[in-house]
Amino acid sequence: MQSADVENHESSLVPLDNLAKFALTLLIVVLAVGAVVLNLFNICERKYEVGVLTAIGVKKVKVAAQFAIELLIVTMCGIALGVAGGAVASVPVSNQLRLLAGDPDRQPGGAVRSRRRHGRRSRQQL
Repeated sequence: MQSADVENHESSLVPLDNLAKFALTLLIVVLAVGAVVLNLFNICERKYEVGVLTAIGVKKVKVAAQFAIELLIVTMCGIALGVAGGAVASVPVSNQLRLLAGDPDRQPGGAVRSRRRHGRRSRQQL
């Protein structure tokens, strides 16, 4: 390829890169706001538990730390399950996408098919 072709190709990808950055930023903001709102609802629903803990002498800092640790543990479990599920689902999904895209050199399972279709040919025949 010539350098002009490469430059045209790279310049055409700039809007897609900007869109990807915007989508990632929006995703992070939505997830952060969602986590805060869900955590606030969780705390509001557990007023009785917080009241009992403070009544028996547990400091408010320890109660807040308990909520933070619970949130961290639930988050880590969710991330682990999401990564495991994504790893399991990615191979079949990518194989189906290759078949739908019409890539004839790929078989399900990721194996590359040989280009020889009509038996073996010797080097002299090629």
